Amino acid sequence: MVKPLAFKGDKKSKKRKHTTTHQDNEEPTSTALTTTQPDPTSTEEDDSWVTAEAPTDVTGPIIFALPSSPPTCIACDANGKVFASELENIVEGDLATSEPHDVRQVWVANKVAGTESISFKGHHGRYLSCDKFGILSATREAISPEESFHCIPVPSTPGTFSIQTAREKFLTITSDSSNL
Repeated sequence: MVKPLAFKGDKKSKKRKHTTTHQDNEEPTSTALTTTQPDPTSTEEDDSWVTAEAPTDVTGPIIFALPSSPPTCIACDANGKVFASELENIVEGDLATSEPHDVRQVWVANKVAGTESISFKGHHGRYLSCDKFGILSATREAISPEESFHCIPVPSTPGTFSIQTAREKFLTITSDSSNL
């Protein structure tokens, strides 16, 4: 609906509300206040983390759960140092049930515009990157090819992805130390 122009200082016209009287046996109109009780049989919303089923599902807050013993995930500190952090919120060692217990373990995945790549932003607003030597850091404020990754589904394990860098190398962990 188009409204006429109004200028500062113009007087506004008041609209009158029409009131009607109700008979005792009539239903109240829609403007009457009504309250409803929540359905006790309905279940509450599940606010736990879910496993991505396809690469297109990898968006928003994520956690990089690593298949190590004990189970760990990729985390970063405020200076951008990337390290393996032990997972505390996990049910019976199943990585699909893992949840972060520290904000440093959470990354925000976003699709890089115009590409099939994904970027990962840490808790401090810097992007995860992998240099030419394969060293991970989270010190970049903008996205370049070093901050772009591909999620490739692992066919043998549904809900599991391999993360490939722009240099066609994969993120891996070593069993002898917690360094990535």
